[in-house]
Amino acid sequence: MAEMIGSTVPLSHHETLQGHAVLHKGQLTVKGRLTLTVFHLSFQPFSEAGPGPFQFLRRDILQAQPCQWPAPTPYERPAMGLRVQLINGQHFEFQVDHPALWLAQL
Repeated sequence: MAEMIGSTVPLSHHETLQGHAVLHKGQLTVKGRLTLTVFHLSFQPFSEAGPGPFQFLRRDILQAQPCQWPAPTPYERPAMGLRVQLINGQHFEFQVDHPALWLAQL
C-alpha cells in the first residue's frame, strides 16, 4: 500500500512549491506543482550518518507545470530525508517524521 504525504513550503512572498511523496515497496516518488520560473532542483539524502545513494537532478522545470521525480534507488531508510537545493542558493528539506513527511525551509 502506497503512502501519500503532502506539504507546502513558501519560496518567497509569491512563490511556493506544493507537492507530495509516494512511498511504495521501498520506492519514493516525489510529485509537485511549481509556481515559479525555470530553475534546477538537486535532491540529495541527508542523515546524521552522512549522504546516501539517493541523488538526481531535474532540469528546466517550467512555470506552473506539474512535475515528478522518481527515485532511482529504493528508499530504504525512513529516518532519512531529502534536501532540496535551488540553483539560487536557497535550501529546503523533505524531513521524514514517520508516518508523515514534512517540507521545511532550512
